[in-house]
Amino acid sequence: MSNHLTAPTTVITPTDHGGLITITAAVGLTFALCSMLIRLYARAAINGPWSHDDTALALSTVMCVAQSIAKMVSVTNGLGRAIDLISPAKLIVVEKTDYASDLLYILTIYLSKVSAVCLFLRVTPIKQHIRFCYGILGTSTVWVVVSEFMLALRCQLGQPWVNERCVNIFLRWQLVGAFDVITEFALFAMAVYLVVDLRITLQLKIFVVLAFAFRVPVIAFIIVRLHYLNIQLLSSDPTFNAVLASIWLQVHEDYVIISSTVPCLKPFMIACNTGWGHAAPHTGEGSMVPKSGSYALNSINKSGVLNTLTSFPQPDRSDQRPLHRGQGEVITVVGGVSRRVNDHQSDPNPDETSHSIASNDSQQMIIRREVGWTVTYDDETPRENSHSHGNPISHRSDIEAQNTGAIDDVHRAIIPCTDAETRNEGKSIVEDLAKFKYELQHDRKLTPLVDDGKPDIQAYNAELTVLGSPTWFNVPWLYAECYLYRRINTSFAVSKHWKDYDIFARQKMSTFRSSRPAVLELAAKYKELVSQLESDAVSSKSVEEVKEAERILFIEMCEICLWGNATDLSLLTSLTYEDLQKLQGAEARKTSEKNILVNDLPAAYNVLKTAREDQEKQERRIDIVLDNAGFELFVDLILAGYLLSAGLATQIVLHPKSIPWFVSDVVPDDFSALLHALADPQWFYATTSDEEKGTGIEAKASPLMTKEANNLTFLFYHWSRFHQDGKLIIRPDLFWTSASSYWRIPRHLHEDLSQSELVIFKGDLNYRKLTGDAKWSPTTSFSTAIGPLGPKSGVRTLALRTCKADVVVGLPEGEDERLRAVEGGGGDTGARKWAWSGKWAVVQFCDGKA
Repeated sequence: MSNHLTAPTTVITPTDHGGLITITAAVGLTFALCSMLIRLYARAAINGPWSHDDTALALSTVMCVAQSIAKMVSVTNGLGRAIDLISPAKLIVVEKTDYASDLLYILTIYLSKVSAVCLFLRVTPIKQHIRFCYGILGTSTVWVVVSEFMLALRCQLGQPWVNERCVNIFLRWQLVGAFDVITEFALFAMAVYLVVDLRITLQLKIFVVLAFAFRVPVIAFIIVRLHYLNIQLLSSDPTFNAVLASIWLQVHEDYVIISSTVPCLKPFMIACNTGWGHAAPHTGEGSMVPKSGSYALNSINKSGVLNTLTSFPQPDRSDQRPLHRGQGEVITVVGGVSRRVNDHQSDPNPDETSHSIASNDSQQMIIRREVGWTVTYDDETPRENSHSHGNPISHRSDIEAQNTGAIDDVHRAIIPCTDAETRNEGKSIVEDLAKFKYELQHDRKLTPLVDDGKPDIQAYNAELTVLGSPTWFNVPWLYAECYLYRRINTSFAVSKHWKDYDIFARQKMSTFRSSRPAVLELAAKYKELVSQLESDAVSSKSVEEVKEAERILFIEMCEICLWGNATDLSLLTSLTYEDLQKLQGAEARKTSEKNILVNDLPAAYNVLKTAREDQEKQERRIDIVLDNAGFELFVDLILAGYLLSAGLATQIVLHPKSIPWFVSDVVPDDFSALLHALADPQWFYATTSDEEKGTGIEAKASPLMTKEANNLTFLFYHWSRFHQDGKLIIRPDLFWTSASSYWRIPRHLHEDLSQSELVIFKGDLNYRKLTGDAKWSPTTSFSTAIGPLGPKSGVRTLALRTCKADVVVGLPEGEDERLRAVEGGGGDTGARKWAWSGKWAVVQFCDGKA
């Protein structure tokens, strides 16, 4: 059997080293192409989409391929070989192809710089950064134009590829290399500038800078190549001595493409999402949904979890004491805001470390940092209690997540816009939101709100002045959270076409759609119950039986409002008066109430029952200060309809927020959206929006049965009739979206609420504001903690609250200690962790009319 050996593609001999150039070019090009493929994959599957930086690098790669081909053709014709072994014809080919490869090399390097600058521009919306980037881009553009002319127009214009008798060719290359090095240093400086004042660990700053600093070694490659180029040009055998200069040129060219891909790899991009354009939200581990065309730097804590505003250790403030006593006293508060108060106002009792997750489903919009401020208000201002929240948190809540969602939501709303003015306004809003996010990340000072024509702006800015222009990590928490949403709203309020746009509307209705089973079940039971009441079907029961069933039903309705989506609807096997009696004393009742630490619903019911029995009270109004939209608003309307149908109220006044607030809070338009869904339930539940396609919701979209649709339509007509008759009223007020606690409730609103038989405050944020968001002792009575709405206030207050913040009052002695001792309760840390998850609830009542 004969052996057939393939001839080598290149042979290195003492007089021919061209094979070294070929090998270097081939290997380098392979790595460069692989890097580009990795970048393509990264953009498609990890942190896309494709953008200007990717286009620039793709063009750079094309130039690199063309340059490598030219260089290999040059080697084939004699580059790297002794000049006396090359024929005159082939020598001309060598000179021409090497000339072309030099020009393509400059273009390759330039386009890689453009790619790096474009990536920086995707990172930040800050004008100083953008100016720096454009400075680099402008300098690089001048460099490439001048370099191309200097290298293209050599001494013999008719034959520019000939270096012979061109004495200044090396000087030209030195100038090209010098400015190449300057721009590379500028790119590295930009990476440092980007993170120098970012509130993240030094280790992470270095990590991020290194991602962009992979280009730095090219400076050494430039210098080494110039050294060998000088040797080549001074040599009597330039084709043979061109090997090392050519090798370092190929290394430089291929390496810039490889290094440009490094910042796009997932480990680095975990630290580089959000901010500019329409960035995607993060998952808990710092991964991202690939919807964004942009990135910005986030903070990553030591455990690797993303949280832009990092928690800090709490200083020991246990030695803080009140400074003064008596008329107009000033109280120094741990981590909070001190107030000047009148003698008749009770002092808060700061006790425990406070923590909050915000209003019910708005847990992602949080600022967590313990701060200490002393602020004085005039004696006539209703007082906000001591505010203090040191925030050692177990589950990280990313403050930018909702801002990022807002940017993404506006971007999606811009896409179908055909009106240029509307589109441009939307883009301006995106820029404002991105700038705001940068301020949050970099602990900038809170700036006065832009005047959008509403009177509450003045109050926000006045309090900001009193606080002393704090930064985001050093500001009272309650004020900061409210300022956050009010600031977002101003971006829309000052516009022409986006003035009433609700960035949270999509997710609120999506949440309601996902609650379909509970909605259908409650609708059926509500219709059955109301039909009984309106047909007087309960008249056959004894008075005591009806009263007891009614009491249980009232408690059941309120507990559904308390727990919202967490309600165990299996308890409501029937809402008939007869079957409800069976629930009394049953295990199901005990189970539903075991996590309610304080339950004053019976006392609230007795007040309403007594008022109904009072023949002189023809008008009996109940107010509900609402919390969340979606299913929770649906349940609130179920309760309102029941109270009116049962005669426990003759009028229900619902208090929504006046602007989009804490993600899911009710605004007036949410009523319209809900009623439209009930008016045509078949359409609502049988179709999915474009946003819901691909989320799994469309799999649940199916036509309703005729009975189910009729039950929902019944609700629409029933509630619409109440509204038409003036029995169901919607009454927003700007105070509900102020930064003040309800210790500073305005006189007009206090007088209005005093006309009500009962005012129901729903949700965690309303509870925090009721109690002044203070560090009360947990055994402090609820009536004391709500201050101006407490005893003798003329307002009956009922708070329905699942615990999602440290502040809690009215607990029996030892209850807080017992809950801290349970697993995950926080006893080992000193924090009140049991109050953070929403597992526990309080239902507390104060009769301010007694």
